[in-house]
Amino acid sequence: MLQSASLMRVVEDWLRRLSVAQRVAVIPALLLLPLAALSVVTVFVLNEQELAFRQSVQESIQTLRPLTTLQTYLERAQVDELEAQSNEPTPRFSSLTHKIDRAFSSIEQSRRSADLPNQLIVNARRA
Repeated sequence: MLQSASLMRVVEDWLRRLSVAQRVAVIPALLLLPLAALSVVTVFVLNEQELAFRQSVQESIQTLRPLTTLQTYLERAQVDELEAQSNEPTPRFSSLTHKIDRAFSSIEQSRRSADLPNQLIVNARRA
């Protein structure tokens, strides 16, 4: 408690020696000093979080790539198995999805048409 009082006395003496203009200049500096320190800490923390986020996204991508390839191989194997069991060729789904995508893109390009409500297109895309 005694140290706090002596510190206050030193600060008070220092402020009394300053002119009014100097005191007015010191006040914003004292108010902005903590803000500047918080800004520096915030930038540092946000940069660290961004690096961690980028790393986790990269790890997720590296994990999902083999899974999507595996899914493709499993789908092909399933189609081959169905084809072998039924002795009938299976349809080419890739060409079908390509035609559907082309149809949706042409509808989307002609979206300005009054005969096709926008909600209908959105519902069709969700289906």
